[in-house]
Amino acid sequence: MLGGLSAPGGGCAALDDAEWVKELNLNLLPAVRLDRALVPAMVKRGAGVVIHVTSIQHELPLPESTTAYAAAKAALTTYSKSLSKEVTPKSMRVVGFIRISQ
Repeated sequence: MLGGLSAPGGGCAALDDAEWVKELNLNLLPAVRLDRALVPAMVKRGAGVVIHVTSIQHELPLPESTTAYAAAKAALTTYSKSLSKEVTPKSMRVVGFIRISQ
């Protein structure tokens, strides 16, 4: 799965809808798509661990350079928590791993 920073610097004013969509497609939606493909089999088996790699940027964004990336990683963190609440009763775990350095 890919991830990374592709949006230009310059804060919110520099980001058009296409940049926002690109960041979400790069840093949130691959995890959602992969989970939709793999989690049902894990639930059926009654075991599994999902690991999502997020970033400290979800708590400490750099407005001049990482606004859209940070928002996508915050969305991934929230999605991970929601998925965890859904699948934990089914003997699964979801772990959000925070990557500190970029």
